[in-house]
Amino acid sequence: IIAIVRRSFLVESPRFLFAILWILLPFFFFFPLLQLGTFGLIFFLALLFGGFYYALKQWLSWHYTLLVITDQRILDVEQRGIIDRQISELSMDEVADAQSRQQGLFQRIFNVGTVQVETVKAQTFDLELSGVRRPKEVCDLILDVQYMRRKI
Repeated sequence: IIAIVRRSFLVESPRFLFAILWILLPFFFFFPLLQLGTFGLIFFLALLFGGFYYALKQWLSWHYTLLVITDQRILDVEQRGIIDRQISELSMDEVADAQSRQQGLFQRIFNVGTVQVETVKAQTFDLELSGVRRPKEVCDLILDVQYMRRKI
């Protein structure tokens, strides 16, 4: 394993902030909800459970969506839900090009962008991971590994 590349936490921070607010929101209405009796308590727990579920889903999605770059292949692991994971594999021999793309002022300032890997078989990009820190360095790493592999 040469590198493990994840999405930047900075890109995911609005979702995590929303999850924290969702978890804290029921506590602001705790006493009015308790005055409603059992229904209020159930509603409080449902809101709290929903916030924790959303936070867990976002954390798992961020933590397990990654590119694993090895000297033999590139693995694209995409965590779509709590138990839904898709893994795509691309041999280094099949890599035709790796490009980085940064759109907008935010991505330029924080050096965040999209890494796109194209194969020799297709004209479109086969692997793509957005929100990556230092995307140009990741593309250079992929192309360097590919070059070293072909040289051997």
